[in-house]
Amino acid sequence: MLAQWSGECEVQTTYLVSLADHRGRPIFARHTSGALGWSADGRARVVLVEPVYGTRTEVRYRPGMYLVDPVTMAVQLERPLAGGHGC
Repeated sequence: MLAQWSGECEVQTTYLVSLADHRGRPIFARHTSGALGWSADGRARVVLVEPVYGTRTEVRYRPGMYLVDPVTMAVQLERPLAGGHGC
């Protein structure tokens, strides 16, 4: 199941939730993201609003629409978005 939760400071976070044990796995932990639904091939469609850095200067994920495999959690950029800082 694809879910989103608005936590501290109203930061939206998107999760894949197991129907078997109801445990949530964050897709982009501690980064503003939103659930958009499912692709035709069964991957979750998620929008990432802000960049995710691997190091202080290396951008690991840039703002955009992503496809996420619910089994492997592999993330693939579907379409980049202009801008990049939430509210």
